[in-house]
Amino acid sequence: TQEQKIERLIKQLQDQNEGVRVNAARALGFIGEGAKAAVPTLMPLLKDQDKWVRFRAAGALGSIEEGAKDAVPALILLLQDQDDEGFVRSDAAEALGKIGTPEALKAVKEYQSRQ
Repeated sequence: TQEQKIERLIKQLQDQNEGVRVNAARALGFIGEGAKAAVPTLMPLLKDQDKWVRFRAAGALGSIEEGAKDAVPALILLLQDQDDEGFVRSDAAEALGKIGTPEALKAVKEYQSRQ
């Protein structure tokens, strides 16, 4: 079932291998809104040492859209130059735009005005 796939992917998000974490986050992004259960596990990955893990976690949260609203503060931190990779910040801005809460949209507007 879809729920079992999501549970397996959530476990893979915690794997020691960054490639496994990247692919699990990417797969959850493809699932989109249905992967809301993964949000609490995706959020800490926004601070992962691997830039690709951070990138894919932000993308997955954006794909989950409104269901990822709990991740808004963590995504805003990425935007506020706490991530030294521009493409990760850019993906965090895109994710915030998709989540669409007033706080998220305000952060995106501020970020875009600094670019």
